[in-house]
Amino acid sequence: MDKNWFNQNVTRIRNNGTRLLWLGLTILIFNLFYWFVINPLIFSSPKGLNTIPVSNFSVAEISEPTFEAAQNTRSTPAELPFSACCAPQYHSLKFEFELADIPPNGLGFIKVMQVDNYLLFVNSTRLVSKGRMNSHHPTFHGQNTVLEHIPEGLLKAGRNDLQLVTVRSSTPYTDIRTPLLGEYESLRLGTSQRLWVMNEYKLLVMTICLLIGAVCLALSLKSRYKLFLFWFAILSLSWAANLLKYFIMDWPMNGQMRYLYYIFFTMLAPFALFNLVDSWTEKPIMRLQFTTIGIWTLLTGFLFYRYLYTPFPEGYQVSDTVVGWSTLIVSLAAIIRFIFHFWRHNDDRILEIASLSLIGVSIILDAYSEIIHDVPGGYASAVTPAFLIALILAFLNRNFHLFRSTQQINTFLGAELDAREAELHEAYENRKQLIRKQAHNEERQRLMRDMHDGLGSSLMSMLLSAKRGKAKPVDMADGLQFVIDEMRLIIDSMDSVGESVDVALKTYRERAETRVTDANMKYVWNDHTTTELPEYSARDVLQIFRILQEATTNAIRHSKGSVLKVDLMDHLNDPIGIQIKLTDNGQGKVGDSKRGRGLKNMAARAEQIGAKFSAENFDNGFRVSLVLPQKTTADTLEVRDIDDAR
Repeated sequence: MDKNWFNQNVTRIRNNGTRLLWLGLTILIFNLFYWFVINPLIFSSPKGLNTIPVSNFSVAEISEPTFEAAQNTRSTPAELPFSACCAPQYHSLKFEFELADIPPNGLGFIKVMQVDNYLLFVNSTRLVSKGRMNSHHPTFHGQNTVLEHIPEGLLKAGRNDLQLVTVRSSTPYTDIRTPLLGEYESLRLGTSQRLWVMNEYKLLVMTICLLIGAVCLALSLKSRYKLFLFWFAILSLSWAANLLKYFIMDWPMNGQMRYLYYIFFTMLAPFALFNLVDSWTEKPIMRLQFTTIGIWTLLTGFLFYRYLYTPFPEGYQVSDTVVGWSTLIVSLAAIIRFIFHFWRHNDDRILEIASLSLIGVSIILDAYSEIIHDVPGGYASAVTPAFLIALILAFLNRNFHLFRSTQQINTFLGAELDAREAELHEAYENRKQLIRKQAHNEERQRLMRDMHDGLGSSLMSMLLSAKRGKAKPVDMADGLQFVIDEMRLIIDSMDSVGESVDVALKTYRERAETRVTDANMKYVWNDHTTTELPEYSARDVLQIFRILQEATTNAIRHSKGSVLKVDLMDHLNDPIGIQIKLTDNGQGKVGDSKRGRGLKNMAARAEQIGAKFSAENFDNGFRVSLVLPQKTTADTLEVRDIDDAR
């Protein structure tokens, strides 16, 4: 037994190792292709630029951001790259360059420095002045890298001066590197791709991230993959929010608040990635996700506190270091979570994990750049479109395979649907039979009561009259006729009258015509309806039939007339309803005891089904009216639902 256990575990480890090897190779090839083919092709730095060297760099910290203050403050020679501390601060930066001839298109200038805003002077003439230069609340035009045009009119042959006045408050460090200076057209063509990546490309990525984040957030409310889509949305939106700071030049917050904004979303991205990976496995560890949320909350709160309440530059340095190392550690943890999932589960979503690994690697490179070189890497924002393309390809790949099985699924579902329809049809028929049976049983019970109260009492009266010798032939004949009519009603109640008003009316006409003719009365049937008859349940149809039966019996029994006319017509106030009138040319009053009992029964039946019943006498006879509006009962609704399902 121990040997079998050992062999099983060896086999499992071998299989898992093979799968992980193929997974690692796929991820490696995918990342190598991006980082060594796609990334250099699009994001490589400009090379072979024909630039003009700058010299005699000097710097001075000044009290106010003006050209006069810069001129009146003595500058100190310095080497590039240059870094100064601590914020908030203003600096005057001076460069010199030589021109043998003035280029006809002027010069191009690209600053390479980390400042919040700046003024640019060429030979003591102001060239660039954008936004506020207030150290407590500056604008952030200096955060973006752009090509400035120095027109030929500001230049001169020989020595020329470049001077920048800068402001810095979002971080404690002002970082200056050698600027790019060269003939304008040459510099524009040589740096156009790089500047596009640093500006328009960021805007494109931010827009994509915002759209993807919003869509995923909306889908997470109803999709079965709620957790995965939620964290995908948080990751996308955190990227978008981080890029947003490059496009809002005038923030409603000072430089320190802007840096806290950066900390918040930069810290959020790797934790969102980790929980995204955990959710993507479809076997999320919720306790682990809540733990990561708690860690992110504590770390972010700690960094806010240290940055705000620790003197510069210590608070900034602690925050910057923790952001870098936290990003690195959490991103590595996300990769480990990937490996753990693939070690334990046979998952074939290789393209998806390869694309997700690209995000993890980019965030790790961003953290490495922050820790080692102390500059933003920008790899995560650069890799976003590639990640989205890879994810779309992975999705199409999965759905292509699923498409081939869709036909099989449709066939299976079609068979299941047919079986379900058969079951529903059988249930529908059974329900109709049950409703019909219940209606008949209720009618039998009513007729049994009527037979006991009416038929029984009539027979007992006739029997007592015969025993006492008081029976008159006319009374005996009337009594026997009443008994015969009641017996006919009882017999009719055993038969079906149909399940619709139309069928019930046809059944009634056939039976009533025979009875009326046998009673030596003329039977007239007039159908003036122009629309379809209203729909009633089987139980209510039987009640309508009984009302017409009793009205006919009343006319035969009590009217002493020669004609019974039945008129069917459209209802004036209900385009779907109808009105039925039974008119005889005999005698009788509404309150007449001979007709009264039958009229009460008919009125009660009509009220039970929601119809309107009335009776009236006039000079030439007596009329019973029954109004049948369109009615939707619970039974009718159930029948309709079953029919729709079929």
